[in-house]
Amino acid sequence: MSISQAITCKAVVCWGKGEPWKVEEIQVEPPKATEVRVKMLYASICHTENENENEKRPRGTSSPA
Repeated sequence: MSISQAITCKAVVCWGKGEPWKVEEIQVEPPKATEVRVKMLYASICHTENENENEKRPRGTSSPA
């Protein structure tokens, strides 16, 4: 069994309402006994997340078609 270490990853974060999204480096702790670490190659953010975080539209409402 190998010993995991904390890793540095890039993440898109928003630190508050009305704040812009930012790409930042974060530290990810090693997995605990009942967890696993998964390598993600690609990810994206849906435009509705941006609208919700910037209070353009209340949470739980659908996008116009």
